[in-house]
Amino acid sequence: MSHPRQIHAEELHKRITAGERCALVDVRTAEEYRALHVDGALLLALDECTPDALSKRLAEAGYDAQTPLYFICHTGQRAAQAAEAVLAQYPHAAIVQGGTLAWAQAGLPVKPGEEP
Repeated sequence: MSHPRQIHAEELHKRITAGERCALVDVRTAEEYRALHVDGALLLALDECTPDALSKRLAEAGYDAQTPLYFICHTGQRAAQAAEAVLAQYPHAAIVQGGTLAWAQAGLPVKPGEEP
């Protein structure tokens, strides 16, 4: 079985700031998302993360199936589970190493207190 590739928070941030269009999907709970999340991340809780639900969420946000796709959670465990669950349909899916925690610790932009 293949595993999703990984990307460091700093590298993904560089790609985003360079103008690369990509979808960042946060698979934590709504409560965790509200507390602190990466600016621009889409919420789709792990227990709802199926290929169909992901496809719908991406389409709602204006992304297509070819858009680079990155999963993030708190530290990376749930992101890996989500990516593995959809890897057959989204073979280009990747996970952010260290999750939101690593993103925030690197001093990259996060947003607190926002509704999903």
